[in-house]
Amino acid sequence: ELVISPMNAGIFTVTAADGERIEGDLRLTVGSTNPPTSTPSSNAGTNTVLEQGTLTIGAVADSTTYSISINGTAYSYTTGVGYTGTQADIRNQILAQIQNDPALAGLVTATSSGADGISIVQKRVVDTSNTATDLNISATNGVY
Repeated sequence: ELVISPMNAGIFTVTAADGERIEGDLRLTVGSTNPPTSTPSSNAGTNTVLEQGTLTIGAVADSTTYSISINGTAYSYTTGVGYTGTQADIRNQILAQIQNDPALAGLVTATSSGADGISIVQKRVVDTSNTATDLNISATNGVY
């Protein structure tokens, strides 16, 4: 906790809870009347665009692998011979893998979308030291 005393003729005191004190003296200076010798410039930045989209599971077929790759990691489900499940069943298997991957925690939000889709919304950049935001999402036996 810090306590700052009121200024009196530019003199002030900052006192910490443990009794340590810092004293200061503010002085006003008159700015230069000379005009600047160069024109200020600003470079336009680039907007950060985070990825968002929906994976739609393709038609259900026997012995078929359905997958989505997010940031280099594949999340997939393979149907067996005589598979009788639905697109929603396949979607739920893949969605659970995405939601339970600690590498994606805080990076994307994945939720079910409609009867056969997974909505993916990127929440932050992949690497804070790199402004690239691309998650390189691709799908097999589905459309992203």
